[in-house]
Amino acid sequence: MNIINNIQETPLKKIYQIATNNSNKPEKRFLFFFIGAVLTVFSFMSVAFYFRIEFYLFLAVLALPILWTMVNYPRVWIYFIALGLTVFLTSGEKEVNVFHILAGLFYNSFLILWFVNKLLIKREKISRNISDQIFLFFYFILIVNSIIAVSNNVVFFDWFREYLLYSLILYYFPIREYFTTKKQILTLLVLLGLSAIFLDLYAFYNYFKAMKDITYAYQFAGNSSMRINQQFFTSVGFSSIVIFFSVKTFRGKLFSFLVAILTTGALISTLSRAFWVSFIAIVFIFLFYMKIKQVVQFLLIIIFFVGASAFAVQTIMPDRAELFKKYLVQRFNSTGKGKKDQSVRARLYEYREVVRAIKNSPIWGHGLRKEFMFYNNITQKTSKAHFIHNGFMNISYKTGIPLALAFYIPILLYMLKGFLISIRSSSYFHRTLAICGYLTLAMLFVTNFATSSFLFRDGLIVTAVAMALIGIAEQEYNKNKNIYNINQIAQL
Repeated sequence: MNIINNIQETPLKKIYQIATNNSNKPEKRFLFFFIGAVLTVFSFMSVAFYFRIEFYLFLAVLALPILWTMVNYPRVWIYFIALGLTVFLTSGEKEVNVFHILAGLFYNSFLILWFVNKLLIKREKISRNISDQIFLFFYFILIVNSIIAVSNNVVFFDWFREYLLYSLILYYFPIREYFTTKKQILTLLVLLGLSAIFLDLYAFYNYFKAMKDITYAYQFAGNSSMRINQQFFTSVGFSSIVIFFSVKTFRGKLFSFLVAILTTGALISTLSRAFWVSFIAIVFIFLFYMKIKQVVQFLLIIIFFVGASAFAVQTIMPDRAELFKKYLVQRFNSTGKGKKDQSVRARLYEYREVVRAIKNSPIWGHGLRKEFMFYNNITQKTSKAHFIHNGFMNISYKTGIPLALAFYIPILLYMLKGFLISIRSSSYFHRTLAICGYLTLAMLFVTNFATSSFLFRDGLIVTAVAMALIGIAEQEYNKNKNIYNINQIAQL
């Protein structure tokens, strides 16, 4: 009987029921319905082949089950997004190709569909606090920025591409809504950990590939392929350490330890001083949340990790290890030179021109993707760029100071909220989420002075996840607080 019922519920049977509904001649009507469907599909295929757009027709057909998955299984789709980072974060930032278009569709179509469904179709409220409202206001008003950008000779497609990139932070809305239980959150974190392992291996591949072509220590500085995903590595490496001391199961500790070791190694291979220092700083802050026994264990693990890594590198490629050591000494010696350092002077030349441009248009900005010119003392010539090595100046230059405040204030409020929950929450699990979230945002704010941490692909994804974790912890904290208040009233 169950087999018969299953057959009756097949999609073809449902189509037959729709086609023959209220008909005296069901077979005949179904035949016309079937022929009409075949002719429609054939017509679309003929038109596609005639205009040579059959590839786009294939993408349109492929999009139907994808859209169905987005609407009916949003949590599953976000799992795909987490795994998709293995591809999304290995592509270059500069070149524009078909991959960027497909990646934009893959990541942004869900957001667009989700917001349309929630706001226009279901008419549900998605904001929970003033921070959410300011953030939504920022992205809505930022659309007007396209007029400013086009008037400043920015190609609209370039503006739109950067706008969609910025919108990745909005993923914190659906993540916060659909990941409420411990099992769901841990599943997402495990998938992010798996993506991190792949990206770690990719970073190691770039590192050893670059090492083969390096003869002198200064050549480390010119290799940009090694400096990728610093925000992601710093956040995941730190969060894995926090989770390692939080989980109780052996399997959980082993996985978090593996992710922490590999991701920290990948961060070291990026040769990014700012992120090294910020990583050490947030780990140091985390020590105040640990017990004395855990601190001792952590210090022993660090000593073992540093010793094993140094021994491995020295054994595998001793000549390259010596060059790397010389480069590190040069990097940290140059840090103490202040304005005499060439890199610092180049940034100062860049900042001077950007500040001048911000003063020319402090309210409206110059538009996303708008380039500026500055004297580069390293190349001894004038350079043109749209990226600024200071996130606060970057967004102020492009969107104006008011919108820059509308972008950073909600993130700052979430960071402060995460800190308060980390010291007030009675739930050990949600306190862990708050610690990972607020210290990740703190790291991004600090490194944002040296680069646009919030505006890289990995920085945007990391920000979205950090804000979502804080939002989840906040909801649990408020629920427990309300229950506590109700119990107090009941005892009166």
